[in-house]
Amino acid sequence: MTKNIAYALAVLLSALALPASGASDEQEQPAEYRVDLNKGVWLKGPSLPSARQDAAAAVIADRIYLVGGFGPHDRQMSSTLVFEPAVATEFDTQDRGGPIVPHVGEWTYAANIPEPVDHAAAAGLDGYLYVAGGRIENLVSNKFWRYDPIDDQWVEMPSMPYPRYGATMQAFDGKLYLIGGQSSHGNDEQSLMIFDPQTSEWRSKPYELGIERIASASAVIGNRIALVGGRNRDEINLSACELFDPVRDRWSACSHLHEARSGFGLAVVNNRMVAIGGEDLLRDSCTQTSEISEDNGYGWMNGPWLPFPRHGMAVVTVGQTVWVIGGTSYVGTAPIDGVLRFVSPVVKVKFRGRARK
Repeated sequence: MTKNIAYALAVLLSALALPASGASDEQEQPAEYRVDLNKGVWLKGPSLPSARQDAAAAVIADRIYLVGGFGPHDRQMSSTLVFEPAVATEFDTQDRGGPIVPHVGEWTYAANIPEPVDHAAAAGLDGYLYVAGGRIENLVSNKFWRYDPIDDQWVEMPSMPYPRYGATMQAFDGKLYLIGGQSSHGNDEQSLMIFDPQTSEWRSKPYELGIERIASASAVIGNRIALVGGRNRDEINLSACELFDPVRDRWSACSHLHEARSGFGLAVVNNRMVAIGGEDLLRDSCTQTSEISEDNGYGWMNGPWLPFPRHGMAVVTVGQTVWVIGGTSYVGTAPIDGVLRFVSPVVKVKFRGRARK
């Protein structure tokens, strides 16, 4: 049940309730139903057909798409996996397209991306999956691809101005924003690159970031893009959290993470972020901790630990469930096929005070 439906039902039940004899002309305010991330738990999900690490992932019409990454024996992958969780959604099946998911709740292979790639960035926009940069044959790439789920086909798009891997990408208001990442061109990892599908052109904003950000994570929260964590060229993890407003073209600060992280996952549920796992460069290890933000990234609290340490995983949100896919429990390349779900209960929230008729 979605939040809006639950809220409407609560309002209706409140309106139908008859006041007790002698009651005043005041009514209790309707309750609201919210996801309680603080009481979320980690559950196992359907394992991948094969181990995968540092793959690109995005969600289109409640389907998860996983592209490239490292497979067994450090081998770069070109395969595309698609997964449709076995849950009811608000999307019509006619809007999904592509006969590539014969059974919900199972991982299925779709068309391969034309070249094996790892550490690429991905985002869904207007029914397409876009994949940017990464490493191809161990060289940093500026290639840019678009996948059509209806035709199950990949096409090469205009290349990025600069090669980039370990970047993060988000779709916002009809455009794609590629942030940070490592390149082979000086300070380009401090730039922000914007792609407009209407014109098929890239625009670059050099030195947009205050410091280089590699292996950071991002998410759309409200009407802004949150950029969280990562590491700099000195291999020092960062705890910084920043918000970019594409409409006003302005940056602002949000609360720093408790724990500096890179190579971690970031998800958003009901306007709150969940930072998951990552590398601990000081100890040369991975972490199994998580953090949950308050609304809009202001303030963080410790969240439930992962069952075991993990970094290099793909993290996406479908509905109110956070999915953690693949990755590794060790520093370096040692991919696993494990999938986790972070599932949170929906609770009834009552407001103080009364509302008059």
